[in-house]
Amino acid sequence: MAAAGVPVVWTAGSGVTLSSGTTTADGTGSAAVTVSATRMGAGTATVTGCVWSTVCASWTVTAVDSSQWRVEAGTGASQSVSAGTTLAAVTLNVTDTAGHALQGAAVSLYQTADGWEGTCVVPGRCAASPVLASAQSSAISDANGSVTVTPLEVPGLPQVVNIAAVTGTQGFVAVSLPVTP
Repeated sequence: MAAAGVPVVWTAGSGVTLSSGTTTADGTGSAAVTVSATRMGAGTATVTGCVWSTVCASWTVTAVDSSQWRVEAGTGASQSVSAGTTLAAVTLNVTDTAGHALQGAAVSLYQTADGWEGTCVVPGRCAASPVLASAQSSAISDANGSVTVTPLEVPGLPQVVNIAAVTGTQGFVAVSLPVTP
């Protein structure tokens, strides 16, 4: 039987803050607290939740230096549509160098919608396509290390939507999505 209504006392190590020192178990016997890692440096901290003072569970929070953050293109990154069809969202995945998903990583997003250039018929240099629209935004990776990006589009025109994402000091990915005539 679930221990509903039981108080859970939370403690955290250095560099970690909790949304509350005490929460109450719900009808399923579960309790939650929001954990924020701040100024941890490159180390670990422990979060512990205890009921009845003696029944405890602990979790380890590990800091990952921003030089080890990576971002890669996920779903929606290889799509191509015809003008008049809307591009689907693109999912980006933020990980560390070992491939672990990073929650709470800041990601800077830069987008341009460039006019369709097609094929250059003359060998050598081709005229650059015009920038139809541009945008800059930021996002925070979710619990799975994911960021969802809605592609910037100029409706009804053939174009190439370029998305560049940056995270940490080394993470970079670029995606080009053609909207063909």
